[in-house]
Order: sequence, then structure tokens, then C-alpha cells
Amino acid sequence: MAPLVLTAGAGAGDFPADDLAAMREMVVGYQVSQIVYAACELRVIDHIANGVHDLAHLAARTTTPVQSLELLLDCLAGLGLLHVEGAGRYRLTARGMLLDSRRPDGLHPAIMATGQHRYGPWGDLLDTLRTGSSAFTRQRGQRLHDFYAATPAAAAPFNAAMAALTAQNATAIAATYPFGSTGR
Repeated sequence: MAPLVLTAGAGAGDFPADDLAAMREMVVGYQVSQIVYAACELRVIDHIANGVHDLAHLAARTTTPVQSLELLLDCLAGLGLLHVEGAGRYRLTARGMLLDSRRPDGLHPAIMATGQHRYGPWGDLLDTLRTGSSAFTRQRGQRLHDFYAATPAAAAPFNAAMAALTAQNATAIAATYPFGSTGR
């Protein structure tokens, strides 16, 4: 997403334009996370990676109205995840490939785990801060990991995300931690 840049004449006052742009990105961050989640839930990235590049076919594959999907795809392009090749035709960027569900080094499982069951409780952060009680527990009636234990289908994206994170970091951890100096 291209940062919004304000000049002093446009209400920036004494604030640097970079600071205003960064803060505006923070303010709309929830929208970005939901755009990415919706793309993953609809498997838009997977379909494009499999060679389905035109809007009409993507809409049919995702069972979404063409106009709605076009808005989502244009947002994804604005985020640098897709490239618009022409009227109604899209291809993945290198960044967009990180959302392909078949990539073991990708972020699809983490996005699914976050978007499906954790987004709502984060929207209740203010009550959590005021009460000291877990938003997830208030909304779902049980703690997050108890929910995962009772709902294997809900736990699957979280478990896949943790496995991917471990695989992505295991080599670096093994290379930097002084295992030999533990005396065991």
C-alpha cells in the first residue's frame, strides 16, 4: 500500500510527512490484515499461482461476485501482492507468493490462524485492558488453547503456522545458540 503523504499545506502542521504516513498505515492496519486474510480464505493466491489469472475465472473459482473480487484484487495489487497485467488479469508478485498455501516457507497458515479466531478478540482489546480479562475467553467462553484442544479444525492452522515458523528459524537458532557450552 502506498503511504499517504501530506504536505504542510494539507494539514501536516509541524509533523514530518513520513511520521504522518507511518501513523496512517498503523491506523488502517486492521483493514490490511483483513484484506490479506480474505484473500487467503478465498484461496485467491493459490488460484493465481495455479494459472488462473483473469477476473471472471477467479470469481467463479472463489464463488464471489466479480465486482467484489475485483475490489479485493485491486487492494492486493495496492499492497504489492499482485500485479495487474491488464483489464481483469493478475499475476503474483514475489511478496504475494508468500501467501500460497502450498509453500512450507509461506505465511498462509499464520494468516489463517490469526484471521479466523484471533481477529475478533483483538477488536476487544480496550475491554481487556479495562477489565484484565481475556477477550478470547469472553467471546468464546474458553481460553484460546482450550478452544484449540477442543476444536482440532480450528487448531490446524495454528499448528501449521507454528511448524512453519519452527522450520523457518531452526537453522538460524541451531547456528547461533551455543549448544556445546551447556555442559551436557
